[in-house]
Parts: sequence; C-alpha cells; structure tokens
Amino acid sequence: MSELEIQRISCKVMEEGELIEVDRFLVSDDTGKSVDGILHATNEAAELVVTAFAKLAVGLEYARMRFPGIAEKSQRAKANVIVDYMLWIEAGKPLSEIKEKKAVASPMIEMPIPPEEGTEGEEGESFE
Repeated sequence: MSELEIQRISCKVMEEGELIEVDRFLVSDDTGKSVDGILHATNEAAELVVTAFAKLAVGLEYARMRFPGIAEKSQRAKANVIVDYMLWIEAGKPLSEIKEKKAVASPMIEMPIPPEEGTEGEEGESFE
C-alpha cells in the first residue's frame, strides 16, 4: 500500500447565518486521491483512518495466510473484522452502549418432532 498523508483543507461554510472558515482533513494516497472520500472534521479522525489502513494491511496479510482458499472479498471481510478488533483493543476495550429492548411476547408454536425412521408416533402413526 502506498504512503498515506493527511492534507489540511480550509473551507468556508455557513453556520448560524454567517460564513466562517473551518479546517477539514483529507486522507490521501501518494497520488493525491482521497482514500475514503471523506473530509474529516478533526485531524484525530483523519489519523484514525490512517491507522485503520495500516492495520488493514496487517489484517489482509493474516487473512491471506490463514484462509488461502477463500475468495478475495471474503479475505477482505475477515481483514475488516481483524482491524475492528485491533482498534477496539487500542481504544482500551470500550463498552458499547447497549439499549435494553422490551421483550415482545410472541406465541410459541410447537411443532411435532417426528421419531426416528422405522418407529411409530402417537396412536400407531408410522413416519416411514
């Protein structure tokens, strides 16, 4: 993967009816193309993208070594999970917000389980 850099871009935006200048941060490769298509509000957010891409290279290397027989798309999916895990560890294993869901009562439907082949069910029924 090519070297990534963070470019600081000053833009003017309307905020509360006034035109103000703000800084945004673009993560680009060595050709100047954006790697994620996002202007980040903070330098820290852009640095997180750079970190994630570096970890993605490691994740892809591991996925290709560990799962050589699966499709490239599947290897990338596994690499993304590895990156998420590595970032979670790096962030100190934060607990995500868990919203309690109210239990919704649903009627249970009991389905009869047929006995093994060659045996008879209730009232002499055969399931062969």
